[in-house]
Order: sequence, then C-alpha cells, then structure tokens
Amino acid sequence: MFVDILRLSLKDLFTPKFIALSILPLVFSALIIAAIAMFGGRELYEALNAAVSGEAGALAEYPMVAKILSLGIAKWLIGAIFYAVGAYLVVMLSVFCALAVAGFLTPTIAREINRRHYRVEESQLANISLARQTALMGQILLKFILIALICVPILAVPALNFLALHPAFFYLYYSLLFIDVAPNALSRHKFELYLLDYGGYKFKAAALCFYLLCLVPIFGLFLQVFFVIYFSHFLFLRETSRLT
Repeated sequence: MFVDILRLSLKDLFTPKFIALSILPLVFSALIIAAIAMFGGRELYEALNAAVSGEAGALAEYPMVAKILSLGIAKWLIGAIFYAVGAYLVVMLSVFCALAVAGFLTPTIAREINRRHYRVEESQLANISLARQTALMGQILLKFILIALICVPILAVPALNFLALHPAFFYLYYSLLFIDVAPNALSRHKFELYLLDYGGYKFKAAALCFYLLCLVPIFGLFLQVFFVIYFSHFLFLRETSRLT
C-alpha cells in the first residue's frame, strides 16, 4: 500500500499546480534562514566560540570553571557538542520552516487531492477550531521539550551526539504533520480516534522515511508539499475505509 500511495502522490506532485506550490516552502524557508544568518548568526557564533575558548569576560569571576574550560578535553567536548548541535539545528530549522509554510498550504492541497480522487463531502471533515489546534500544538511542544531534555546528556557522547536529538525532533515532526493534515482529510470521529496514537504505526513509519529524507536539506525544503500530498492520500483512504 505504501508503494501505491507513493506512486499516486508522485503523479500528483508532477503537475503544474503542485510543482508551483512546492517552490513556495523552498523560497520562504531560504529567505528566513538567510535573514537569521545575516542578522544574528555571526554574533551568536562569536559569543559561543568565546565561551568555548574560555575567553568570555564573565568566566573571570569563576576561576574553577575557567580552569576546567581551559583543559583540552573540556574544550574538545564543548566544541564537539556546539558544532554538532549547531549543524543539526540549521538542518532542523530549514525543515520546520518549510513545514510551517507548507502548513498554510495544507487546506488547498487536501482539497485538491479530495477533488481529484475521493469526493468526500467537506462538511464531513473535522476542520477543528484554531483554539483546539493551538492546544494540541502546546501539548506537542511540551512533550518535545521533555524528550529533548532527556536526550541532552547523549550530546556529550562523541560517537552518539549526532543522534541525540533525533527522537525529540522526529516526535515533533510526525505530530505536527498529523494535526496539520488530518483535520483536512478525516471526519471528526476518525480524527479523534486516530489522534490517540497520532496516526498509528503506518503513519509514523512513513513519517520516519520522510524525516530521514529531510536530513538532506534540499529534500527537506522542496518536498514538504509532497509529504502533505502523501499523507492526504493516506488519511483520505482511511476516511473512505480503503486503508486500515
């Protein structure tokens, strides 16, 4: 079934309307990241680099901390953590910027997929309120922070630090995708049912494949609309009981 939905989604993607929509997340995300890099990236980098080198003025008040940071192993560990986190956050920022832009396009995308393939009455769809969606996002963010805090100690392990935050960001990714797409493709009853486990293991397995693709920045920026198309098909098939 994954292959069938993938084939159908690719066929939809390579149409003029969806190609045009796919360019928007790429352009807006690139502009946002460029603005952040231009106005804040250099200052943040210099401040953190000074702290890593033990040259920040504030450390003069804490000679013990300054002495520890002057040790080669401490500098190496802090530097490794800083660069690993920095590189990872740049990739994740680009992905979630693109996902946010794609989120504004989701109703348009889902409506077009429904019109082409499913003909589900729009009055039957959940279309949850903004307040409910905001509350769900708040719960997701709190769980994301908790998972991230649990994973933080792994950043100090050189061989594993590049994996440390993936569980937290993957949770955030598939949860936001679900509450973005599902209200536009499921009835209220089925939305509440599938919300219990955020789409189930099949949804999460597909989301994991797409999350791994997102680690290649150009895919993460350009393919968010494709991911929305795929999950629109996935959830409409569940709504029409053609997929269990």
